[in-house]
Amino acid sequence: MKRNIICRDRHSVIVPSHTTQSELSGLFPNSVYIVEIHASVDSSEGELHGEKGIIFVRTLNATTSEIVQDPPIDQTGFDLAVPTSTDEEEDETIDENVDIQTPFFDGELRTTVNWINSRACSPEKKTFVVMAKRGTCREYQLNQHVDTPVQELRVNECSAAIGGL
Repeated sequence: MKRNIICRDRHSVIVPSHTTQSELSGLFPNSVYIVEIHASVDSSEGELHGEKGIIFVRTLNATTSEIVQDPPIDQTGFDLAVPTSTDEEEDETIDENVDIQTPFFDGELRTTVNWINSRACSPEKKTFVVMAKRGTCREYQLNQHVDTPVQELRVNECSAAIGGL
């Protein structure tokens, strides 16, 4: 199978420290883009750089109107299930807007996830189930470890702290 790879220009966007998102414009339909995320901060010790993060952005076909999203995958190697309410009535249009914070060490490797900007977060929905399962990313494919148990947390707010990463 022969694949055509088209190289396009590289673009950089500097996002101010008070901003948590940026819009990517000028993307071609039916394409896959690699987005590298670099964090740096000026300190008394000079400029400090964080670990580079990489995400893949897949654009839709120009004639497609349906939005298809892959489940969010955190760079820590955990597959994160989008929280859903435990209520009987489910909204079929719930989006998958999940914010995964940079992992940190506090006796163990931890991270926090939230879906505050998601339609799933509302005063009517009180209980959420968050599931995380260890996986590794090799050659752009998520390798699920069958023997790794799924962590399941029940929370009563639109965020969860996940430990034992």
